[in-house]
Amino acid sequence: MADTPVFVLFGKSHVLTVALIAGVCISMSRVARSENVTRLAWLLAVLLMAQEVVKLYVFIGLYDQDWKHSLPLDLCRINEFVCAFMLVRRSYPVFQVAYFWALGGSVSALLTPDLAYGFPDPRFLLFFFGHGVAVVAALYAVFGYGFWPRLRSVGITLLVSIVYAVIIAGVNQLLDTNFLFLRAKPESASVLDLLGPWPIYLFGLFGLAIVICLLCYAPFALARRWCTRLAR
Repeated sequence: MADTPVFVLFGKSHVLTVALIAGVCISMSRVARSENVTRLAWLLAVLLMAQEVVKLYVFIGLYDQDWKHSLPLDLCRINEFVCAFMLVRRSYPVFQVAYFWALGGSVSALLTPDLAYGFPDPRFLLFFFGHGVAVVAALYAVFGYGFWPRLRSVGITLLVSIVYAVIIAGVNQLLDTNFLFLRAKPESASVLDLLGPWPIYLFGLFGLAIVICLLCYAPFALARRWCTRLAR
C-alpha cells in the first residue's frame, strides 16, 4: 500500500509506545499484589492468545502474507504461548525460561524492532502489543506469584534455547524460512550487523544471549545478597 506508514527507529510513535509499555510494567509491581491475582493472570493469558489469532488473520487474510512466514515460530512469538501457559498453570519451571525470553528477547525487540510499518498500521500495533504483554506477563509472575529466577535458570534457558534453535533450523530448511535469523540477518539494521557474517554471527549471538541473561538475572542476585546481609 502506497500510504502505509513507515516505521522510524526511535521516532515519536516508537518512543511513546515503548514509554507506554514501560509505564504498564512499572505499575505491575502494585497491580500484581492485588487480591485478583488469578483473574488478572488469566486476562493476560487470554490477551496473549487472542492477539496471536488476530495476527494470523491480519498477516494472511488482510495482507496476504505467505503462511509460512506468518507462523508464530520466532522466539518472541513462541514465548507468548509460553508466558500464557506459565500464567495459567502458575508454573515456576516454565517461568525460568519465559522470564529470560521476555526480558531479554522481547525487550530487545521493542527497542530495536525488525519492523517496516509505522503507527497506526495494524502490524505495528500487533507487534508492540504482543511483545509488550509478554514482558508484562513475565513481570506479573515476579510480583504476583513471587517467582524469582535462579542462576541455574540462566543455564536452563540457554539449553532450551539451543534445543529450540536446532528444531527451528530444521523447520527453516523444510519451509525455506528464516525464523530466529538462523539463515540470514534481518534486512533492517540490527545488532547482528556487528557480529560478523553468517555463520559467525550465530556464535556471537549466543555469546550475547549469555550476557543478556546474566544482566536480567543480576537484579535478583543483588536482591538476594542484600536480603542475606539484612538477615545477619
